[in-house]
Amino acid sequence: MYFLLILALLISLPLAEIYCIIQVGRVLGALPTILLLVVISLAGTALLRWQGIATVRRVQLMLSQGRLPAVEVIEGLLLVLAAVLMITPGFLTDVAGLLLVLPPLRGLAAALILRQALKHGRFAVHGVDTTIIEGEFRRDDQPRLPPDRR
Repeated sequence: MYFLLILALLISLPLAEIYCIIQVGRVLGALPTILLLVVISLAGTALLRWQGIATVRRVQLMLSQGRLPAVEVIEGLLLVLAAVLMITPGFLTDVAGLLLVLPPLRGLAAALILRQALKHGRFAVHGVDTTIIEGEFRRDDQPRLPPDRR
C-alpha cells in the first residue's frame, strides 16, 4: 500500500510542479519565474536556519531539565524535511516546506506524528530494556511498620 502511494507521489509530484511552473511562467515570464523560485528558496533557507537554531535550543533546555524532548526531536526532523522540500525546485514543494517552517503548523504536525506513533506502538527508545516486570517494592531506607499499623 505504501509502495503504491510513494510511487504515485514520485510520478505525480514532478508533473504537478512542471505544470505549476509553466503556468506561473506564462503569467510572469521565464526569468521572473526562475528568480522567484530562487528567492523563495533563499528565504526558506534563512527561515529554516532561524527555526532550526530555536529548536536546538529548546532540545538543550529540555535535556538540561531532565525532560524527554520528543516533540522537539520530531520538529527537528520536520525541519529537515522542510529543507529538502525547499531545495527541491518548484512552487508546490516550496509552499509545503514553508508551511513546515511555521512553528504552529510544525508543532501541530509533530504532536500528531507523536500521538500516532504512541497509539500504534511505533515509538521505542533504543538501547533501553523495555521489559516490564510486575511486582512490589519497598524502600530499604524507610522504617517498617508492623502489619497491624499499615
